[in-house]
Amino acid sequence: MIVCRFFALLATSLLLSSFALAQAPDELLDILDDLNKDQQTDDLLQIQNSHLSYVKTWQGVRPLRPVAGDTQTYHWAPVKGFVSPLDDQPISTLAALPEAGAYRVYLRHVLTEDRQRPVTLTITPQSGGKPVTHTFGKLLLASAKLGKEQEKELPIRVESDLQLNTPLDPQTAVWEYWDVDLPGGPKTLSLSAARQEPQVDAVLITRSKTFRPSFSYLANDNTLQRMFMRFRLSQVEQPPISYGVSAGLTYHWRGRLTPSGEVMWGHPIGQAKDIPVADWSPFIDATEAIVPGPGAWSTCRVAFDKIDNAQVEVEFAWYPHEAAVAHRFQASVSGGKAMFRVPHGSPQYLTAAEQPRWGIWQGDYLPNGAKPEADLVERYFDWAQEAAAELGLKEDHPRPSHLRFLSSCRVGMAHRARASEMLARLGVNWVEGAPPEVRERLHLYDDADQKKIKTGDEISTYTSPSTINASPPLLAQFHRYLEEQAALQGRTVRELLGVTETSRLRCLARLPSNPGRFERRLYYHSHRFCHQATIARYARATAAAEARSPGAIVYNNYSPHPVFLTGNSMNTTDWFLLSRAGAQTLGWGEDWATNGSWGLGTDRTQCVSFYAALVDCAVRKHDYPSGFYVGSNCGNSANKIFSCVAEGIDILHLYDWGPIDAWAEGSNAWSEFQSQYASIMSATHALGPADEIIAQGTREKRRAAVLYNRAHEIMNGGVTLNHDWMWAFIAMKSAQIPVDVIIEEDLTPAGLAQYDVLYLGGLNLEDRHLQQVSQWVDAGGLLIGTGGSAMYDAYNDLSPAAVELFGARSVLASPAEVTADETVAFAASEQFPAGTFTVAAPRGHRYRLEPTSGQPLAHFADESVACVTQKQGAGRTILFGFYPGYTFRANGRATGPVQPWFVQPLLQQLGRQRVEFSFPASEATLFEHPSGIAVTLANFAPWKAELSSQPTTLSVQTDRDIKQVISGLRGPLPWKREGDRIVIETPSAMDLTVDTIILK
Repeated sequence: MIVCRFFALLATSLLLSSFALAQAPDELLDILDDLNKDQQTDDLLQIQNSHLSYVKTWQGVRPLRPVAGDTQTYHWAPVKGFVSPLDDQPISTLAALPEAGAYRVYLRHVLTEDRQRPVTLTITPQSGGKPVTHTFGKLLLASAKLGKEQEKELPIRVESDLQLNTPLDPQTAVWEYWDVDLPGGPKTLSLSAARQEPQVDAVLITRSKTFRPSFSYLANDNTLQRMFMRFRLSQVEQPPISYGVSAGLTYHWRGRLTPSGEVMWGHPIGQAKDIPVADWSPFIDATEAIVPGPGAWSTCRVAFDKIDNAQVEVEFAWYPHEAAVAHRFQASVSGGKAMFRVPHGSPQYLTAAEQPRWGIWQGDYLPNGAKPEADLVERYFDWAQEAAAELGLKEDHPRPSHLRFLSSCRVGMAHRARASEMLARLGVNWVEGAPPEVRERLHLYDDADQKKIKTGDEISTYTSPSTINASPPLLAQFHRYLEEQAALQGRTVRELLGVTETSRLRCLARLPSNPGRFERRLYYHSHRFCHQATIARYARATAAAEARSPGAIVYNNYSPHPVFLTGNSMNTTDWFLLSRAGAQTLGWGEDWATNGSWGLGTDRTQCVSFYAALVDCAVRKHDYPSGFYVGSNCGNSANKIFSCVAEGIDILHLYDWGPIDAWAEGSNAWSEFQSQYASIMSATHALGPADEIIAQGTREKRRAAVLYNRAHEIMNGGVTLNHDWMWAFIAMKSAQIPVDVIIEEDLTPAGLAQYDVLYLGGLNLEDRHLQQVSQWVDAGGLLIGTGGSAMYDAYNDLSPAAVELFGARSVLASPAEVTADETVAFAASEQFPAGTFTVAAPRGHRYRLEPTSGQPLAHFADESVACVTQKQGAGRTILFGFYPGYTFRANGRATGPVQPWFVQPLLQQLGRQRVEFSFPASEATLFEHPSGIAVTLANFAPWKAELSSQPTTLSVQTDRDIKQVISGLRGPLPWKREGDRIVIETPSAMDLTVDTIILK
């Protein structure tokens, strides 16, 4: 995938390998003897009754970053890390003391040697009792006295061993305390000062007299801003005498930068060894891993040495003492590992108190954020059940068994069966990781008989010229390749390349400036061979995989990014090459399509239909199976599934359930996207009743084709036209015109004979291919040419044959002739209805046409010719000076006036289609099988479009004796026969996302 795929096993192993670098538990709490010596075990138990309040969160304190337009009057303000008064008015907060008793109230503030800084704390019961008041800051620090000496003389506590054993700075932040009896219940705490000198930070209220509060920047001295965890095992199978434990985090949302600038997708927490099996582990400091972690939460992975299966209690504490434990839960250990989630960010109260509160940490921080795996799996199961209820689907609704819906299931083994059941309920029938008994019970697919083996991910098929030139065997192959290309053209090597011996030639990486004819020819064939040279390596990998696993299907994955997003061509990654050459036996693609730019601007990610058609084109020659990473992690699962099924994709990997905890980077998983549970379920359950018809039947014959023109990309890759080809493909699909993607290899008499319409884009085409296209037109084909189509041969020499074929010469308009709001006007003709449209062209790239024998059909605003047509033999050509696909995109698409204009000449050539659907922003694909007919319907209207609530109409031509018509999701539908067609009342556009209509 485009994002690095660090599987959980890899991520975990990397983390655990770094645990040795983490501190051991006895080092983590190096709060030195001088700091600890007064702490008494019994007294420390009282820290469970403690509350910490940062003064910056109190009412009346100006925020560090005030909101624009804020007119509130503030009385204190943050200054240099503390809060100081602006006037003599009080600030306040709320606290809820759990019980009456003796408390120690600390104020962290700055004391000095030379000037008192009095600040008054008032505690007022909300029940109306008498307030108690104490003034802090009426103390002066002593010059040259050690901190420990001043602690004996003053009611203060310093924060570090260094401060205890050295003289304090003239201005030092200390914790000044006040011992007071307080009643329980809600209280208002307020601070006020007559002068502006006080620098105040926090208030701590605790029942403990010996606990030492500290915000020290030295982590091991800080007692209030840390997080600890510990573990205790139970229900241990075959318990050892002792065990070890190590823990670490996997981040999902973004990496975390190390000081060196490297991005880490995890962080070690720590480890402990030789723990008696019935005892708690020591507390392990998790602060640095968890609190500043990226994103809202991450996955904590815990590995246990000498333990296989067990239960583990997990406790989180703000201080390494049992009385400071703030949250506990239980998790399962399977295979020596446990997993749970932890929230990121500070657990402390960092916002104003709207209600009285109590504690060092927010009460809901860990209960809401720390989730054991069992709870997560049950939540996923609930989402599946809610999706079924939303869709009105019963448990026994038919689900696919022949179409393969794959997703991984990487929860711990203790929960694997339950998670597999959830995925099966969604309609996933190939669950990687499902236990054998679950596979058998739920009739899930078992790939034991035919393994799917991946040899490369997002591969490049381009071998660099420098590699070829440096390899005598490859260079010899290159020379033989050049000789073969000359022979294909009926030329000698000298006639083609200007040399008598190919041994003098080297593979060219790029064209020089102002290249000559022979240099252009050599470059074109060099680039072609750079891909051809890759075939043998992958063929060997496929043969090796097949030898290891007889009957295996072998694939590499291709990403749309270098072709459509980060790049604009297949010049580095040719999706067709290896399958067409037999070097991989399973075609595969992926989408990563979102509703934003990664969806190429298509509605509901309809670009996936084109991507799937590219895969279908790759496998068509050898009738290989095909697969696709359906980007459920990016949304629109139902539409993507139907896009793939309509292009004959056999294996749909719903990439990837995960769950997210199994991935280093969260964007790879859809486990957290609740909307996709219903989306996937609607697609699989719509297909389920038609599974046999679709998987084992035949798709309606495609009589139209769109050429994916590699010659253009090689010689004029700066002019991006594959988006135009995609939009033209979508325009046909939206008009229910079955259409294939083909490549130059298919421009043969046998290849072209399958089609009646060819959409030919691209500035370049080899002469031999153009000759075949011309003969096909003579035989009755309709050729649609776009701006500059085939105006050059494969070597960028002008093509007189293209002028003759189209009856016009294409002349590139100058930048001065092209305007942003340019239009083209069509008069009504036999080929087109009247209409005026905005011209859409890449980088203003459009052509004025100079007719030679063609008939003008349209003009640009400057009166230059924009479209011509002519009869040739039994066929016809139409040449545009612009790009119809881009024009379809820019003029309302399927629901605008452009679609009828676009498809009229096609339908004149093809005749009435077997499938007609009354809602144009859709795709409808027909499948036939002896058991019946199925038509898949997918709505590709913009999500924000106002759609009609009136029923739609589907018309299907068939001579079969139809007895019933049902919807895959909704059951029986109203229908009637009209001549040779079955006319069906289908769901409204408003109610339709996807569905399958079955005729039997």
